[in-house]
Amino acid sequence: MELRWPDGRINCPRCGSESHSFLKTRRIWFCNGCKKQFTLKVGTIFEDSPLGLDKWMTAVWMLVSCKNGISSYELARILGITQKSAWHMLHRIREAMRRLFPEDGRQWTYRNR
Repeated sequence: MELRWPDGRINCPRCGSESHSFLKTRRIWFCNGCKKQFTLKVGTIFEDSPLGLDKWMTAVWMLVSCKNGISSYELARILGITQKSAWHMLHRIREAMRRLFPEDGRQWTYRNR
């Protein structure tokens, strides 16, 4: 939570309102401004993914730490998910890296930086 909102003030990613309530049973926030629900994942590459952040962080680590990258088949086997889900994860992670480092035309790996 500290990475998403470093100043400690939680605001709605849709409307920016700081007026919200937390629903403990579902672990989500409810914005009183736009009347929408939101989680930590909203507005990130993790949005609309049923997979937990533990699998996402493992996928990011595998992608950046493997010298030759990683295939979706290998990632699916390691995480215990389908190959289709693994492909979508890798696609989102690579697109996010491409946006973070637009000047770097080559495939991004940890050792390239």
